Amino acid sequence: MTSRSRRTAFVEISIISDRPGRTFSQVVDDQERTKRGKRAENESTVTPTGGFSNDRMAADPSDDSFYLSPPAADSSSPPTSISLPTFPCFNNYKSSKSFPKNFQKTMDIGTITVSRLFAMYTSNLLWSLFLTSTAIHAVALITSPIQAVHKWVRRQSSDSDTPIPYLCAVIGSSLWLRYSMFLQDTKLILLQTYAVFMQASFVAMLVFYRSKKTQRRLLRVVSLIILGLFSLFYYIQRLNEDDGKELTGRIASGAQIAGSLVCPYLIYKAVTSGCIDFVPLAPVVFTWFMEFHAIVYSIGIDDFYMLLANTIFFCMDGSLLSMFFIFPTEKKA
Repeated sequence: MTSRSRRTAFVEISIISDRPGRTFSQVVDDQERTKRGKRAENESTVTPTGGFSNDRMAADPSDDSFYLSPPAADSSSPPTSISLPTFPCFNNYKSSKSFPKNFQKTMDIGTITVSRLFAMYTSNLLWSLFLTSTAIHAVALITSPIQAVHKWVRRQSSDSDTPIPYLCAVIGSSLWLRYSMFLQDTKLILLQTYAVFMQASFVAMLVFYRSKKTQRRLLRVVSLIILGLFSLFYYIQRLNEDDGKELTGRIASGAQIAGSLVCPYLIYKAVTSGCIDFVPLAPVVFTWFMEFHAIVYSIGIDDFYMLLANTIFFCMDGSLLSMFFIFPTEKKA
């Protein structure tokens, strides 16, 4: 390039520059600094309503550096209360890893009152009544073996009762309790915790009132069950959350489905004997209604494993219930 062309280019660059006599690279650097300054100013701008400017809301909410900060205090105006759900960016940012999962629940704990609880209960009255009915049925069904315990205490012996139903019940409840922890369903966790406590107490009473001849054998079986459950839960704990939830759901539903297979055996026994006097009607009806409640609840929380297990048990128990309308409950003399 000749000296004349260099002077011409320098003049052209000076014309587009806001300060003649500067080089093109200096002009570009000034423009970049100006853009960065405006961007920083837009990001720090707060609207009078306590929200952020449009440029701020357009920022990437998945960035961990994107935090919701209240507006700067202004002594000339009263403080403005900020409600996080009113921010358009709140719903997107709520999925960020740095955002606490139970943040909204934590904010509401201090404002719980009797009137608010009543309002929450009546806001969806039909579903609340259904949950109340489910809880009553479940508690009554779990507590029903207390009659057998009373019989053991009166006789000072439990040798007449088989331990299989009680052992199966405590295994199933323990599995569903671990599964409900994955679901983070407080109602289900409380119910299954109560079930495990009561059924473990029944097993303890069963062992205590057993004769010494069979007590040691039953203790060995109970010890193996406890060891197996702890080993399974330890293995599940080492898995990631999704794999642990899937494995626990499969085992819990499979165990309940296996337990429901006793119904076809009882149906076969009723057909061959022509009478169904070996099982009372009340527990069968009660269990059938409880399974119906469990099906509706599993649909409400959209859980596949609970729906599958309870639907199969509902059909099995319903088939057994139909035998009471076909065969007599007492043998003819």
